[in-house]
Amino acid sequence: MPETLSAEKIESQTELPISLEVTHLKYWYLQPIPTYLVVYVGSVDKFLILNIQHYVAERWGRGVLLLDQKTATIQVPISSELDEQAFELILIKNDIQEWQKALGADGENNSVQLCRRDYNLIWHLGSAKNVKFNTD
Repeated sequence: MPETLSAEKIESQTELPISLEVTHLKYWYLQPIPTYLVVYVGSVDKFLILNIQHYVAERWGRGVLLLDQKTATIQVPISSELDEQAFELILIKNDIQEWQKALGADGENNSVQLCRRDYNLIWHLGSAKNVKFNTD
């Protein structure tokens, strides 16, 4: 049965250590799309989030592929809460990457930034049906 941490212990820490299988870390590191680890901490009723690809790249880089141990411990910052702001940041980052692919644009291309800013309008225009309105 998983260990349950008390609210007091969670609030006294800056990071939550989690043991993961190295095979999972390798798999997530190699994914072509951003991959996030989300941890639910029941004692404080919060979800924590970590960009696991970025974490692995910073800690081991490609060396993760050569690790011969079965598990490794990662540290999830307690301050990294999955909330509305985190969702918005994930969507912004991922939307921009998809627009870059679609437009063949580099990271600083102005058209990509405009697409992100106006994506709702672009989606509605692109998915609208040909409807005639009576203006009489």
